[in-house]
Amino acid sequence: RGLRLGIAPGYTPHLLSAGVKRAVEMAIAALRRLGIEIREVGLPDANEILAAAGPLCLAETYALHLDLFTQRRSSYGKDVAEILDFGAALSSSGAILAMHQRERLTRQLELILLDEVDLLLLPTLPIEAPPIGADTVVVEGRSDLVMNALSSYAMLANLTRVPAAAVPVALGADGLPTGVQLLAAQGRDALALRAAHQLEQAVWPHRERWPELAQ
Repeated sequence: RGLRLGIAPGYTPHLLSAGVKRAVEMAIAALRRLGIEIREVGLPDANEILAAAGPLCLAETYALHLDLFTQRRSSYGKDVAEILDFGAALSSSGAILAMHQRERLTRQLELILLDEVDLLLLPTLPIEAPPIGADTVVVEGRSDLVMNALSSYAMLANLTRVPAAAVPVALGADGLPTGVQLLAAQGRDALALRAAHQLEQAVWPHRERWPELAQ
């Protein structure tokens, strides 16, 4: 009680499946019942986040794999090798500009999580887990790459390095979990974990998810 939870209806880096929309609504309702104040907030533009996260992800991934990729390129799958080649081709100026963008976006989010709200609620993923090997996913009649969908809502916390706790909320149309993530300011990991635990117990307690363990 006494906490302020931010929701961002205008932040839509990807269309949400019906099951994920339901999970978000259930989570907000449960947190409101727990006495948390719900506030709408404005977040940085999703395209700005993608513009900064893309180059940094490529550069950091290439740097991590540099020695092994150079020595054993043939051991890498074609898709991963192509990503690493993109990282190798990235200019130093491009990486530096992306780093500057990351710091600007980080400060924007930090002000929101310190001055406006204590926690921020977003979908964890916009879809249920796709079939193994699937390259595309269709949401509301629109097709997109699975990779884009899976990374869309995770990029904000990853880019700005704030703690985020994912919470399973319900089952989607295909019987797979859907959920939300709770973000807190840097250094407030305990708050994110405590709120995530309370939300999980409110919407989908262990005794219901695994009744055999509750006996």
